[in-house]
Amino acid sequence: MIEEYLTQTRYRLPAPLQLYLQEKQPPIAFREAHARYYLTLAQEQDRKLEGSEQSEALSEIAIELGNFRAVFRFAQENAKWLLFGQLAVALSEFFYVRGLWNEGLGWLKQAETELNQQIEERQELKDASETDEMSFHLTRADLQVALAKFYNERQECETARQLCEDALQIFRKLGQQLGIVKALNCLGIIARYQEKLKEADRQFTEALEIAKVLGNKWHIAFTLNNLGLTAYHRRHLEEARLRYTESLHLARELGDKRSIAYTLNNLGKTVHQQGLREEAKHYYTESLRLTRELSTSSTGIPYLLDSFGKEALRHAKYEEARHYYTESLEYRNENSSPREIAESLYRFGQLARAEGKFEQSLCLFLRVASIYAETASTTPLYVDAVNKDIAALAVELGGERVEKLKLEMETLTLQEIVNICLSE
Repeated sequence: MIEEYLTQTRYRLPAPLQLYLQEKQPPIAFREAHARYYLTLAQEQDRKLEGSEQSEALSEIAIELGNFRAVFRFAQENAKWLLFGQLAVALSEFFYVRGLWNEGLGWLKQAETELNQQIEERQELKDASETDEMSFHLTRADLQVALAKFYNERQECETARQLCEDALQIFRKLGQQLGIVKALNCLGIIARYQEKLKEADRQFTEALEIAKVLGNKWHIAFTLNNLGLTAYHRRHLEEARLRYTESLHLARELGDKRSIAYTLNNLGKTVHQQGLREEAKHYYTESLRLTRELSTSSTGIPYLLDSFGKEALRHAKYEEARHYYTESLEYRNENSSPREIAESLYRFGQLARAEGKFEQSLCLFLRVASIYAETASTTPLYVDAVNKDIAALAVELGGERVEKLKLEMETLTLQEIVNICLSE
């Protein structure tokens, strides 16, 4: 039976056949067959996220999310923790790009906890074939890498690092080369977040060597982009540009629009730093267009909008900057954490300062600093930047006025401050 759902063609068994199968099979067997089918579907769609069919794959997963959640419940009720873990891994990238971080993290954490316990029990009973044992350990390592990605985004870097190091040890022991590449890339990203650029480069370089031996173009492109980011942070702009260009070439070859959009944004930042502003604008424009076309998540769009806003502000085009910053804040307000919202408030603070609205600017910078302190969830670079801005405005306004504004800011909720920015 074929049905149309949200313009997607769906294939389902006719109801009489479903009833027949349910009658002929024990309920648990029917539900397990259902679970295995949807696990295979999730794994197939996850593989498509690395190529030209990623938009369709994300839509397919979204349509079937109810069935995937039913599989999670079945696995919980029947202690099918290997199946549960494999499904959590397969859906982790979907949860990440769609911004469903709490749900994704919840499934992954439960999967890792229960799978670890089951592995320990099986080892005590010596109740496992060699193949089963490998499946359990590989799934645990995959879970750890997926978890590390979420924890790193939440700035829980040490937790993320420990998970990745444990996963890397498992992958090396089992000789799983692609797993090694994934774990090394994850460790490199964590090191970069912590400003440990030499360590990050070592991890990425080893990952690139293995990915090239495997001939895995997606992971080669991803790793080249990571090497470009470390070069950019070291201010080696020409090296960064070269790495990004290589990565972009492979991403275009694969038809991977998400990677193309991400790399174009990185290229835009790099050539902008080199003074090539028209070229930067070209990269930003294509990146934003692709990101909007994908409609996968709002996570990348605010940063692109911020880039346009910063460029407008640099040319004293205040209303144009406000337009981009407002759209960016709207995205973050719907989908992001306080740390992400603080990024937008900082941009509004810079705009207010440029317009000579020093008190408004200081209020926004003070709230940004407060969020950074409360969450401990940003790099020293951002903390230093906002503290310098506060110090400069304190000279303009005087210490007494600063203290008064601090008290005023404490009476407003974060949402009230967001609403003020959006209403301008």
